[in-house]
Amino acid sequence: MTDPTGAPTRQADAVHSVKVSVETDGDVLVITIRNPPINAGSLAVRQGVLAGIACLSADDSLVAGVIIGGGTTFIAGSDLREFGQPLQDPQLPAVIAAIEACPKPVVAAIHGAALGGGFELALGCDARVASRKAVVGLPEVTLGMLPGAGGTQRLPRIVGCAKSIDLVCSGERVETAAAAGLGVVDAIAEGDLREAAVAFALSMKKKRRLRDEAPKADAPEVVEAAVQAALQAGRDRPWVKSAIERVLAARSEPIDEGLTKERALFQHYRQAPEAAALRHLFFAEREAARHPLSIESGALIGERINDACRRQCEQMLTEGATPARIDQALQAFGFATGPFGPEMPRAVARLDHAAAEKRIPQREITDAQIVRRALMAMANEAAHLLSEGVAARASNIDLTMVQAHGFPRWEGGPAYQAERLGRDALETELNQLAAVGGAGFRRADTHLLFGAGAA
Repeated sequence: MTDPTGAPTRQADAVHSVKVSVETDGDVLVITIRNPPINAGSLAVRQGVLAGIACLSADDSLVAGVIIGGGTTFIAGSDLREFGQPLQDPQLPAVIAAIEACPKPVVAAIHGAALGGGFELALGCDARVASRKAVVGLPEVTLGMLPGAGGTQRLPRIVGCAKSIDLVCSGERVETAAAAGLGVVDAIAEGDLREAAVAFALSMKKKRRLRDEAPKADAPEVVEAAVQAALQAGRDRPWVKSAIERVLAARSEPIDEGLTKERALFQHYRQAPEAAALRHLFFAEREAARHPLSIESGALIGERINDACRRQCEQMLTEGATPARIDQALQAFGFATGPFGPEMPRAVARLDHAAAEKRIPQREITDAQIVRRALMAMANEAAHLLSEGVAARASNIDLTMVQAHGFPRWEGGPAYQAERLGRDALETELNQLAAVGGAGFRRADTHLLFGAGAA
């Protein structure tokens, strides 16, 4: 190639991207991701990296490549805002496939964090060089999904299935020294990361793809212990089970088959209601880090929401539901405990007497009705807390209930449940609760659950 003056140029000079830059460092092409603050693996980043790899493959004067993050991190995760809608091509597996198909070795230079898709991209490279204070991890399971770009297939080829199950299902962040001990990191940069990665890339004489390796062997009892620990910690959630199955399948399935199945499960779970609820909490936690809730407000929120739930459950007792049925229904929904527990005999005696005195008609109440009425009572109280200024935003209520009061994370919280139900349906539900009555029930104005208070 030549530039307009007739001087020779390289393929890299023709590559331009808003979020990715490329430049040559001797005979090595350095691909730098520039998508602050966390270099999220957005569409523009994927396009830029893919273009850089195409350049590396096509330019005979280049012998290796390095992918590095600009600023303070590598790729600290994917752009979660994309996950609630169809993903645009090129998707991450296509970028990783291009890295593996590139005839020249590609090194991931990791500083800050390589998380989720960022770590999967690094695993798709031929080697990984990291700074002393970097971390790597696969947090997808904590967001109601499983890795979708090879995490369950390539990681076992370094650390084995047992450790992979532990890392994938816990979402643990592994620091550089530990990652090097596991073999995930090939070299630790003591000085400048880019210089170390370029030098390592030049030292590589050929490709070293994880897809060509066999998974590291583990003793069956070690694998089984890891499986049981992950299922218990993950409360048998379906995406946890799928993640475990995909890791175990890496021992026997051809890798392309494993990657295809993994991707299909990732696409399924990322669009599921539980993943949407967990993304809601992720963004709520980010907001709370900027605007923390006071301890006093958090305690009052928990007390008020729990009292509202318990009052509604006591009302259902007077209508014919049993305490055991109510506890079991709410625990099956995902609550850590039911509202009665050891107090069950006393609650039955007191409320049976009240029902008899008031001649409250007895009827069958289903598990679904128990759960819905409890959730709606909590949502109604959440609206009161917002209108009274006890909580500044609905997401604060959700975080409090999830983090401190046993509300299942994958259901997002009581305010999220109300918003997901929709304003018209919520109004209908609360009107029905008001008609049933019950001690202390006050119908709330719910508009703040759907307005600025919900942010």
